Amino acid sequence: MKRTNRNRTMRRAAAILALILALTSCQIPHIQKIEQADPIPAEPEPVITEPETEPPETEAPETEAPETEAPETEAPEPVLPANTVVYSEEEFYTKLGDGLSRINLPLMPYVTSNIEDGKILVGADQEDSAGFDFALVDLDAHTIQTAQYPFEDTDEMIYRGCSLYLMNGRAVLMDWGTDTLCVYDETLTTWVASAAPYDTVYTATRVSGDTLALSADGTDFPAATLGEDGTFTFFDLPLSSTAGYDEFNVYAVIDEDRWLVSCYSSETYDYCSGVYTRSTGEITPFRSGGYNINLCRGMLVSCDYRTGEIHIYDPARPEAFLSLPMPEEYYLSYSNTADYLYLTNDGEGSSSVIRYDPATGLRVDEIAVPVPEGEYAYLYSIVDYGGDTYFISSVGGIDTLCRWESDEEGDGRIGFDLLEREDNAGANREIVDELYEKYGVTVYTGTDAVRYMYGYAVLPETDDEKIHDALLLLKEFFEHTPEGFMQEVVSCYSSLDICLTGRIIPELGNRNSINDATAFTTETNGIELAVFDINQSGMDLTVAHEFMHIFENTAYHIAWDSPRELEMFSRWSMFNPPEFEYRYIYTDEDGNTYNWDDNGMNGQFWEEGEDPDEIYFVDGYSMTYPTEDVARIFENIAMAWKHELPGYFAGHNMQLKAAYLAACLRDAFSSITDDTVCVWEEHLNPDYTLEYFRENYDLDAWMAENAKG
Repeated sequence: MKRTNRNRTMRRAAAILALILALTSCQIPHIQKIEQADPIPAEPEPVITEPETEPPETEAPETEAPETEAPETEAPEPVLPANTVVYSEEEFYTKLGDGLSRINLPLMPYVTSNIEDGKILVGADQEDSAGFDFALVDLDAHTIQTAQYPFEDTDEMIYRGCSLYLMNGRAVLMDWGTDTLCVYDETLTTWVASAAPYDTVYTATRVSGDTLALSADGTDFPAATLGEDGTFTFFDLPLSSTAGYDEFNVYAVIDEDRWLVSCYSSETYDYCSGVYTRSTGEITPFRSGGYNINLCRGMLVSCDYRTGEIHIYDPARPEAFLSLPMPEEYYLSYSNTADYLYLTNDGEGSSSVIRYDPATGLRVDEIAVPVPEGEYAYLYSIVDYGGDTYFISSVGGIDTLCRWESDEEGDGRIGFDLLEREDNAGANREIVDELYEKYGVTVYTGTDAVRYMYGYAVLPETDDEKIHDALLLLKEFFEHTPEGFMQEVVSCYSSLDICLTGRIIPELGNRNSINDATAFTTETNGIELAVFDINQSGMDLTVAHEFMHIFENTAYHIAWDSPRELEMFSRWSMFNPPEFEYRYIYTDEDGNTYNWDDNGMNGQFWEEGEDPDEIYFVDGYSMTYPTEDVARIFENIAMAWKHELPGYFAGHNMQLKAAYLAACLRDAFSSITDDTVCVWEEHLNPDYTLEYFRENYDLDAWMAENAKG
């Protein structure tokens, strides 16, 4: 819904796969801090010395010595750091259902680390974005050790997220905003920081107990080794064969010498997955589409969103693979620390996980996650430990770490053949190709969609039917624009990209991030990007809204190169009430979106029979920014052929605004000729032309008057 500009490239946005979102607070159980008992000192044993000469033998009276027991001593209890609490098993877990329980954490995690010796790090941004909260959870001892990492102030508008690693018993945190690795001591209160000596670090992957492989700007392939002193030593990995690619990222470790990597070409914008052999420095590509690769029991697993198939590769023979159809309404969960394939079913009112054996294709077990009616659930970050499965469940915006005590025997059914599905993937591919060939618009869906953009992260939506419906809405909107109009828009950018995704998650504490966003647009490096949550209702109106943002931005591009002075919405504020000012912020101090304002000036509470001339705005959200005011009006008039136009649009003020909007588009775009009747003009007063506005609304006088105020 908002327009943003960001300094980072889209590739950084796409590479930060694990960042999803920021959420609200939750209730934590009553916990009791352990009081450390003082150890009981043992009584010293008597010291007996022998005389230098033997005394004469004398017979002592026979008496029985009283039996005495050696004093018992209690072993001292282990001293735990002050920031550690211990739970009984009943306090540690809350049962959610048969085999499923929730770990009672003091935070809502959306970031997890690898499991090492039964321990896992979980973390989340603080609500005020002043730092990062994380906890070391001992799954066996039922202890939780908490810590905080403060974000230092920077002048640059950057995403302040973190990733977590357990490395040889140490907690390691990477600050993506400063490209800094922080190594904590056992108390989690002090750390040693090592700044990565590269321009920009995108991701880091733990490839052994003491080594991280990094992804950075440039053609280097960097890594870092953790030393005994808690600092990292950085070095470049050998790289002898790049096959035309110039950026590299490690996904997972196949064995000590072979790593699963993705490769990116900044020249052709192409991704490829392959196997990197450290001893030779060579990368052997084996397929395209670098974002959806998984490692399971040494086998490479991917999902092709175009065909809805799961592919299982043997790294030793990358040309050979097993192809299996994806069950309906499920998607493959990518987890490089799991021993099984996990398919999750996210959705409203229901969610479940199915476990498969990658070697046999047999379904081992399945569990349902309780979801209240009307709430939506997502499952991710799946790992295995001690025969159980741990994952993050996000239900209704509340994230929890869950344990699934799986039935080891399972039912032995061949899971991949249980369900049949209508194959929409081929039809979807045809629509994607058609939109590119006819309009020049590039659409990304499923796991190919970008995961992080300025201020937001997104979850993928892989349901082919939902994707199909969203593609049809895009096609429908484009078909209702004037001939050549979309082509003129696209020509102003190096690319116009659309991502059809699932839930959009805002950056916590950023009042320019909308906590209930269903779509947004942004431009960077000549690429115009629009992102849509395709699970929303009324997406056709949202499409029109976001494309109005794009049209307005495009008009400014055109004005920059135009030999004549364009109108460019310069008179817009002249149609607002006297002394009205936009908020120029999206959320209030509590983080709630400004989406209504009961001041009588907007149409949100307007009813038939009331005076439409009192209405100036569609709703309170229109009063945040002039760009949102424009887009709210456009979505109504552009879709009036499909949805009834609200009655207050007959009012004088709304007619002026809508007509002026249309006149500005006519002024800027050469594809809107004199003979063209735009769909968004069909309900407007034809007398309100641009000439009318220029003759009756003196911009210079209005600006001079407001300058005095």
